[in-house]
Amino acid sequence: MRAKLLLSLLLAASANSSLFANSMATHQASDQSVTLASDYLSDGVSQTDREPTAQWQRQDNWKVRDFASPVYSRLFVSNLKYVNDTGLEFDIGLGTEVNLQGMKWDFGLLNNFNFALDDVDRYFLEVYAGVYLTDNASIYFTYADDNETFDGGNNAKLHWDQSFQIDRALTWSYQIGYTDMYRSRLSNSDYIWWKAAIQYDFGQSQLSLEYHDTDIRKPVDFNDIAQESLVVSFTYNL
Repeated sequence: MRAKLLLSLLLAASANSSLFANSMATHQASDQSVTLASDYLSDGVSQTDREPTAQWQRQDNWKVRDFASPVYSRLFVSNLKYVNDTGLEFDIGLGTEVNLQGMKWDFGLLNNFNFALDDVDRYFLEVYAGVYLTDNASIYFTYADDNETFDGGNNAKLHWDQSFQIDRALTWSYQIGYTDMYRSRLSNSDYIWWKAAIQYDFGQSQLSLEYHDTDIRKPVDFNDIAQESLVVSFTYNL
């Protein structure tokens, strides 16, 4: 059943992209990559129980008829693991970048499907808005309604991202965020998280070393999946 559902989603995404391209928009460019990493963290919390992950993602850029701003679509697939429960994350997103008052704004929707967690398929919708203060610094706000991944509740988060080009191949970046899972049954429903990363680019590939941590302290609902972590990842651009 879950395999059929996943196949249906993939076929629907492909069909919608074809219809979108043929009837409304001109395809401008696409980027896709595969990543192997020692862990998959989101907002400072491991999504794979501190175990390795394999991921695929794709972004397509479109020029929509009678719409001045560029539009993009995104697909993302990753393995998941919470305690002894394994699953699959599948995301479909759609957004646009708009220039307002000389600043670039990013608005979008992200449909998040988590399959086979506790033998129950979970789904939630995220909306986000971001503004780029410079080419390398941004602030984002994200809201997700009825996120059941961590025991229900709504999820609101705010994060700051900034990167620095050290030389042509080396980039340093950091991220600081605040997550509030209000209406959640978890005792640690709001917390601060941060990440620092160094990335080396060579050819079509990137090698990254990331440090993640949060202000969550034991005893916590997240057990050890919110402890400080060092993550090594390798990305190949297809």
